[in-house]
Amino acid sequence: FADLWRDVFALSHSRIADAMDKQLQAERIGEKETITPDEIGTVPDGAMISHGNLFYVLDKGKCWQWSGQGYKAANQPNKPVKLLTPPSIVKILQAGYRSEMHPSIKAQHGGS
Repeated sequence: FADLWRDVFALSHSRIADAMDKQLQAERIGEKETITPDEIGTVPDGAMISHGNLFYVLDKGKCWQWSGQGYKAANQPNKPVKLLTPPSIVKILQAGYRSEMHPSIKAQHGGS
C-alpha cells in the first residue's frame, strides 16, 4: 500500500507514513464529496458511500449495504450519495490496490 501511495503521489522521501497521515487527516475532516447515481459506477471497488443513515461498500459493480451483522447485496441508491472514502484512498484504489472484502460479501460471491 505504501509503495503504491509513493508512486501515485510521486513521493521520494522515506517518511511516507507521516505524509499519508497528514493528507488523510485533512481529507477526513473535510466536506465529503457528493456523487450522483450515474457516477457511482465510476467509484472503485472498496470505496464506501452513504445515503442518509445507510452505508455501502462497492464491490464488483454492486452495492453492499452494511449492518451490524455484515453486508448484504443492495440496490444502488437512486439519489445523490456521499463518498466516505478519502480522495487519496480512492486514487490508490483506482491505481489497482484491491481491498479485502468482508467475509459476508465473499460468501455471497460464492467465496471469491
